[in-house]
Amino acid sequence: MSPLIYMPRNGGAAEPVLKMVADVIGTENATICRTEMALLKHLRQPFPEQRLAVVIMPASKHLKSLAEFQDLLKNLRLVLILPDRQKDTLITAHRFGPRFISSLEDDFDALTAVLRKMMSGDSAYSKLSDGADTQVYANAEPGLNNN
Repeated sequence: MSPLIYMPRNGGAAEPVLKMVADVIGTENATICRTEMALLKHLRQPFPEQRLAVVIMPASKHLKSLAEFQDLLKNLRLVLILPDRQKDTLITAHRFGPRFISSLEDDFDALTAVLRKMMSGDSAYSKLSDGADTQVYANAEPGLNNN
C-alpha cells in the first residue's frame, strides 16, 4: 500500500500530528505532500488499489481550498483531521466522503487505531463506498448526523 499524506506547509500546531500519522503508517512507501500542487499531481496518478489518504487541515481555510479536489478525493480511503469540530467545518468535511474524521482538538487514540486497521487492510475500512460508512470521532458536534 502506498498511503498519501497531505498537510499544507506552516502547519503550526498540526506539525506533531503529521509526525504521529507518519509514525503510525510508516513513511517508507508513503507520499507526503505539503502543497496543493503536489497533492494534485499525486491525485491524478492512477493507482491499482484504493489508496489511503490522510489529510491534515491546520486551519479551516485549508479545508475550503481543497474543494476543487473534492472529486479526486472521493476515490480514496480518506481520513480527515480537522482544525476544530465547529458545525460549518464538519459540514464541509462530510462533502469529501471521508472514512474517518478527527480534529486537532481530540486525543489521537481512535485515529491511531483506525489508521492501523486501514493499513492492515481491515475490510471495514477498505471497501469502496459512497461515504455511507464514514466513521466520525466520538466527540463530534452534538446534533449533527454522525454516521
